Amino acid sequence: MANLRLRKKLQNGKVILDKEVKEGLVHVLTNYASPLYFMEMTVNNLKKAKGAKGAMSQIETQRSKFAAGKTAQEIVTTRLAEISKELQKEAAPVSEAPSVSLKELKKKKREIKA
Repeated sequence: MANLRLRKKLQNGKVILDKEVKEGLVHVLTNYASPLYFMEMTVNNLKKAKGAKGAMSQIETQRSKFAAGKTAQEIVTTRLAEISKELQKEAAPVSEAPSVSLKELKKKKREIKA
């Protein structure tokens, strides 16, 4: 405080900050920065470096991904056609074994119970 009074930087209990003092504070803060201040400065520098490039990337992300053309029904029908083709390839051939009618199966169950 006495040093400030001698340099006439203290008037009515308030410190007068002129250009030299402000530059000194900036110098101290940049050379002996806290980790938080260092991170803030790094982020600000990155934002400045991006500049217009960053603004363009935001416009790109906000642009709609909708593509005009096919309707939902056309998309579904093409996809179903693809799925049916895949299932036909995967399906095992059906063997033609002698078939048993449902009536015969029901009769056999009755006979077993009785």
